[in-house]
Amino acid sequence: MVSRSAGPLWEQVKEILLKRIIAGELAPDARIVEVQVARELGVSQAPVREALKSLEALGLVDILPFSGARVHRQTPKELLDAYSVRAELEVLAIRFASARGANFSSLTARMGDMYHAAAEGDMMRLSIADTAFHEEIIKASDNAELLRLWHNLQPSTRAYITLISPGADPNWTVGLHPPILNTLLAGDLEGATEAMRQHFALARARLEVGIAHRGEDEPPAALQAAIEAEATAKAAAEASSAVIA
Repeated sequence: MVSRSAGPLWEQVKEILLKRIIAGELAPDARIVEVQVARELGVSQAPVREALKSLEALGLVDILPFSGARVHRQTPKELLDAYSVRAELEVLAIRFASARGANFSSLTARMGDMYHAAAEGDMMRLSIADTAFHEEIIKASDNAELLRLWHNLQPSTRAYITLISPGADPNWTVGLHPPILNTLLAGDLEGATEAMRQHFALARARLEVGIAHRGEDEPPAALQAAIEAEATAKAAAEASSAVIA
């Protein structure tokens, strides 16, 4: 249910629907019926309609004439394109943040959240902690436009990853992050930007294979690329474990 004292109703409805899409509770192509959502949440249809328009702007919902709203079925190309753009946004954020002397010590706590989630095998909690880690880097840039662009891309990538993540190794995901954290804490700008690009390259290779296993598309990278990515990620995690413990 929504609270009439907790901000605009449409934003609350949007957050509820967004969480359901990201969690996979609302699958691609699933219909979202305004009147049903309004009745469930105890609001009129107007805030539901506004929430759906906002989710459409994020690329998570399709609103078609005479057909209503459906959860967008993201294509592999859309996902991989978003990953490429996110990589460059986060590299740019590192450069802006470093130029203003930002302190990245708070990322250690986010790293700890990821370790705890992985230890419990909680992929949803790990996804949230992962997002918080990257969002702190973006916010450290102190660039509102960069943060806005990142927010527009981030929900759709998380929603799709949720769909192909069952059976994924949480330790592999966590192992992508220590090289970024270590270089940021050391003030190594070039090392941090390279670590961030490597992070997204490895994650992209894993996603390509995940997409292929779902039969949605034939990834441009061969399976050998995924094997090499796995080996590189493992080596990076082992090299960083002595620093981040």
